[in-house]
Amino acid sequence: GTSVRPSSEWNMLDADVLTWHLQTRPLAGIAKDLYALRRMVEPGAAAMAASARTDTELQCIEDAFSQMQAKSMDEAELVQSDLQFHVAILNATHNHFIGAFSSLIHAAMLSTFEVSWRGAEATIDKQVRLEQHGSVLEAIREQDPDLARLRMERLLDDSIGDASEVLGQKVKGSR
Repeated sequence: GTSVRPSSEWNMLDADVLTWHLQTRPLAGIAKDLYALRRMVEPGAAAMAASARTDTELQCIEDAFSQMQAKSMDEAELVQSDLQFHVAILNATHNHFIGAFSSLIHAAMLSTFEVSWRGAEATIDKQVRLEQHGSVLEAIREQDPDLARLRMERLLDDSIGDASEVLGQKVKGSR
């Protein structure tokens, strides 16, 4: 009695389903879908974090950014610090649904962060992407929601381009 439901009915945010997809589906397809979701969620989350963050939450974002800078030559450490940076921003929204977003897709985010940092290294100096993360942090620190949203949009758009470079395909879609 096992039956397979149509993929349109799968819970793609379920850890088991996502892990299976990461093992069986080309990363380019996952990256395209994940970046589309991140592009919808994270700029708004950055704006919310700029408005709602506490000093403690700001410190978490700052700490993650400092780790990104300190670990920029170690890919695995950089990817972990990058994930912590984005998770800290999501948590600073004070919205439990947005905060849960990162834990649901942790594995996929790590995979795509790895790819985008390799792309950044291949096409530009990593320092440029680090500076973009710093500019998001600065907007959140200054409690400027519009600027935080704009800077996160730019960071994600450029990261999509970096991932496309490594994957050798257009991840962005039709843009």
